[in-house]
Amino acid sequence: MSHKPTPAAHGLCRPDAAQQAPTAHALRESEECLNAIFDASPDAMLISDASGIIVLASRQVEALLGYSASELLGQTIDVLVPQHARHRHAGLREQYLDAPSTRRMGQRREIRALRKDGGECLVEIGLSQVLTSVGMFVATSLRDITRRKAAEDKVREHAERLHHLYEMSPLGIALTDMEGRFLEFNQAFQHICGYPENELKLLDYWALTPRSFAPDEAEQLNSLEQHGRYGPYEKDYVRKDGSVVPVRLNGVLMKARNGKRCIWSIVEDISTQKSNAAEIRQLAFFDQLTGLPNRALLQDRLRCAIVASGRTGSYGALLLIDLDNFKEINDTRGHSTGDVLLTKVADILSQNVRAEDTLSRLGGDEFVLLLSNLGPEASEAALHAKTIAEKMLVALNSRVELGAETHQCTASIGATMFSGHSLAGEEAMKQADLAMYRAKAAGRNTVRFFDPAMEAAMLARAALEADLRSALERKQFVLHYQPQVDGAGRMVGAEALLRWHHPERGIVGPADFIGLAEETGLILPLGLWVLETACVQLARWAQLPLWNT
Repeated sequence: MSHKPTPAAHGLCRPDAAQQAPTAHALRESEECLNAIFDASPDAMLISDASGIIVLASRQVEALLGYSASELLGQTIDVLVPQHARHRHAGLREQYLDAPSTRRMGQRREIRALRKDGGECLVEIGLSQVLTSVGMFVATSLRDITRRKAAEDKVREHAERLHHLYEMSPLGIALTDMEGRFLEFNQAFQHICGYPENELKLLDYWALTPRSFAPDEAEQLNSLEQHGRYGPYEKDYVRKDGSVVPVRLNGVLMKARNGKRCIWSIVEDISTQKSNAAEIRQLAFFDQLTGLPNRALLQDRLRCAIVASGRTGSYGALLLIDLDNFKEINDTRGHSTGDVLLTKVADILSQNVRAEDTLSRLGGDEFVLLLSNLGPEASEAALHAKTIAEKMLVALNSRVELGAETHQCTASIGATMFSGHSLAGEEAMKQADLAMYRAKAAGRNTVRFFDPAMEAAMLARAALEADLRSALERKQFVLHYQPQVDGAGRMVGAEALLRWHHPERGIVGPADFIGLAEETGLILPLGLWVLETACVQLARWAQLPLWNT
């Protein structure tokens, strides 16, 4: 350190003539020692006398304030005080001189110092008195805390943002000790629990937890001990009003500064999700009119029933229930009345099924009853299924009120049995459908069981229908004319006889296909063909001379 006057030059000590030589030597040594101490310190160091005149300055001053040590010597300390604070500085200095004490850095001893270039910098100061034979001096240390303050501000801003997120988070956040006592929580957690802050602080985690979750809680605590975290885990909270709210939790084990362990938990209210999931499930698997399981849910339960039947050896049955003359209700009284009838039928059927069975609505006026656990004996199981089906017929065979009018309700039921994996779900539905049509053909309001002969007849019928449609397109029909004569033996007309020239079966008489044509609606195009063909033949006959005689 250069250009610093010695303490003797400023009257820190005044040796007499006898001691002048050794004193001067001692002063030089003490100055070198002081310079070494100043230069070793990372802080800028100043010494000023009682009037505030700077008598010593370390070289770190230049890096901090822009002044060289020599520029500051002899100047008042006020040169380093910003203009807006100088009017108070003199009074503060006098107060310190009246009651001098060592004031270490820290404890918010922060001021702004004026740099040589006119800028200001934030510094932390320390003050200490230096007593000499000629008076008191003040040692001042200055530490640049600009970077530290910037870092502290950044940390504070980060903490404020985190606290803002903590309080504004829609997720509940709670800190508990290992005994479950609440140490801290945000507003969202209070809202989920339904308790005000003062009451919640008196509770613990277990006060919110139903006893039924005790085994699950033990498993989650074990995960916390083993892995330092738990969840995601779904459970219920009991709110202050006694209501139950479903929540999803995730937690992590933390260690506090005092060494004690605690648990941070994130709590999500999933009541809306549960409600939406239930609504989606209702739309996906239940009939919207009757509330019964729909086709998708029935198929799933049918697959499960078939698997269970294979495991237990017990028979099951499928009953397809179709209302008689339901189309007339829709056509004459409107679809709204038809809907009323369907809901009443659903109620009647629901009251007559076992808890382990599934009643569903396929659509339209078709209902399906899935029966399970009918026993291992085929005959007994079939008898049991028949008894249940007849019970359904009796329950439905009544007059149902439809507003101001009533309707005599009956149904036709087709049944099929299944055991193990011998029958797929779709095949069982097909067989029950065939049996139901057989019940319709038998006069309705009855039960029919599926048998292989029925299936063979239905397959033959389906093949004949396909051939009949093809025959119309390919003009495979012919008319044979049988003369009609009077008593004198004179021909007075002709009877047209329809025949089908089948490419494989040969000549097919009308008794084998007219009934099917009527059922399928093909009788109309077939009748038009017969009429057109007969008229053409009449026109041809009219041109013959014999016809006119």
